[in-house]
Amino acid sequence: VDWDIHHGNGIQRAFEADPSVLYFSVHRLERGTFFPADVDVAGAEYAAEMSPSGVGKGVGEGTSVNVGWNTRGSASRPGDAEYLAVWDELLLPIATEFSPDLVIVAAGYDAAEGDPLGGCHVTPAGYHALTRRLMRLAGGRLVVALEGGYSIS
Repeated sequence: VDWDIHHGNGIQRAFEADPSVLYFSVHRLERGTFFPADVDVAGAEYAAEMSPSGVGKGVGEGTSVNVGWNTRGSASRPGDAEYLAVWDELLLPIATEFSPDLVIVAAGYDAAEGDPLGGCHVTPAGYHALTRRLMRLAGGRLVVALEGGYSIS
């Protein structure tokens, strides 16, 4: 699971053809303009990879799930309610059916309220609720690995 505000392109590419790994990313897409998917720089193929049509490749098709937010200014950017809805309506049903042995979270926190780069509105209570829901999977075997560090002040 990648809840960083940027698409986890490296993680997805590492596992997109592996049917034994379910990859789930929630990130700002902004119609293919949000880093790292600037269409002018990265190309339309990469923008498609991080969109909902980026579902994996070959025998891994269907094991990559991308939720890309397209927002209209900071007030409309996702927060607790939007993230929890994605968890409850999409991620958890898919992951429950997949039945993982272990859940690993690429835990960047630039979707947090007040982060100047992400501009989103996830609160500490929201991250707690997301984590508690993930603990329902894999018998509670969960690794939350800090990543990122774009805004260190």
